[in-house]
Amino acid sequence: MKIQRVKTRSFAISKSLERKYEKIVLKEGIYDELRRIVLGTEKANINKIYKPVAKLRISVPRYKEKGIISVEKTCEILENFFFVDLTDLGLYFVSKSGSRKVELKKFDLLKKLINLPDSAISLFGELSRTDFLFYDELNRADVQELLAEGLVKIFKPRLKVFISMLWETLADEALFIRDRVKSAYRIPKVTDPRYNLSEYIKETNMLVEHYRKGRIKYSIDKIAHVLKLFYNGKVTLDGLYFLPCIQGFEKKKGKKVLTDEYYPLATIHIDESEIIKGKPMRPIALSTSITSKFSVPVEESTITFKDVANLEEAKDAIREAIIYPIKRPELAKAFKRRVGGSILLYGPPGCGKTYLAKAAIGESGVVFFNVNISEIVQEGIAQGAKHIHEVFEEASKYSPAIIFFDEIDAIGYRRSEAKSQEERMEIDQLLMELDSIESLSKDILVIAATNAPWNIDPALRRTMRFTKHIFIPPPDFETRKEVFRIHTRGMPLAKDIDFNKLAELTEGYSCSDIKAICDRAAEIP
Repeated sequence: MKIQRVKTRSFAISKSLERKYEKIVLKEGIYDELRRIVLGTEKANINKIYKPVAKLRISVPRYKEKGIISVEKTCEILENFFFVDLTDLGLYFVSKSGSRKVELKKFDLLKKLINLPDSAISLFGELSRTDFLFYDELNRADVQELLAEGLVKIFKPRLKVFISMLWETLADEALFIRDRVKSAYRIPKVTDPRYNLSEYIKETNMLVEHYRKGRIKYSIDKIAHVLKLFYNGKVTLDGLYFLPCIQGFEKKKGKKVLTDEYYPLATIHIDESEIIKGKPMRPIALSTSITSKFSVPVEESTITFKDVANLEEAKDAIREAIIYPIKRPELAKAFKRRVGGSILLYGPPGCGKTYLAKAAIGESGVVFFNVNISEIVQEGIAQGAKHIHEVFEEASKYSPAIIFFDEIDAIGYRRSEAKSQEERMEIDQLLMELDSIESLSKDILVIAATNAPWNIDPALRRTMRFTKHIFIPPPDFETRKEVFRIHTRGMPLAKDIDFNKLAELTEGYSCSDIKAICDRAAEIP
């Protein structure tokens, strides 16, 4: 599982526009009421949601030639931001803007392109940047794919057709006219400022409670891949935004049908008193499958070291390995300290090894790869070794990054106990990847956790592979107290609650046991 913390923002909601759109959606006018009485229709249902929207940075190279005798070729990088709806693939665009109101329009281009072959997407991008291309010079299968989506047209110039007919009449000889292909779907240029919603709409770090969050339905990586092919440029995720939307639904033939959709957006010029306030947003991470290329991301809340009780030695080791070199690169360079390394966490189950590793996501902000050891073991020896290599290869693309192996003893058992040479492949592959991090300085931190360090192969356990070995003990009295405080934070607690007594009663309990107690207490009415 690849977990990446993302910048999150929301677009502010205008009080006056929310009231206005509610009335329109609910159809509260006299004419609407009479219509319902005459036709016997029901009142429309209203739905207030935050649409998850990916803010993507688009960088496109444009080449120019200068000079007549001596031609000089120059390259200019054009940049813009696109906002793509992750519920329906709509590409947002400001159609009208004023001091108090912004109207949005959506293009369905991505929905048409998302399932097409890469070559067809690239071809359509080329057609969008030129007047036409000759049909006989193109891949016919790609052209047919684009025709099926209504994205292109095949034509012959009328004047040339007329001349051909005239020539055939006079000379009794037909002229061959080549078919041309042109784009039938026009969208604004990549440099159009109206793509960048942030230039028109006020941003905030709050979510209004009576708007529920919509579910992400499409892969951000896939969307970025399609845009990269279409524009022949670079596409990166700049953040996850939440766009407020008011929807109206009516029942037609027993089915719930979307009839209206409005965006009660506060413009950048609007007064703060006109904005609906909400609760501050918590940092969010998006998790995707490592094995699936374009998996749909799942939203997860992030934790930091503040959510982890004590374990200061382990926290400091992670800070020194990856957080400090990232935050202070000039110092790291001066003292020749690189990002990365390897840390082995060991201790009884349920004492916070996995929890601590996940807190590193929120603390560092780097991409986190959580490797499921049981999946690797089930894949078989050869496939498991290949999977390990793919994880390290993927992490190197996103470096600096963290790779976390939980229960590493499942693949790091002693080679002497392996039944055959084939069964040693997984251990050897892991050893090789760890060595490559050390020698090639890939800026990757490997964190491994185990309940049974004595089961790990000595070659894997030695300090050159795992530079730090840190024992994670069962929680002591003070730690248990702090764990209770962390997992009851934000809950309505009784005034006479005694954390000292709770810590005393839970001697011998693990951190996960205490969390389970808090979760269970929250369920009891």
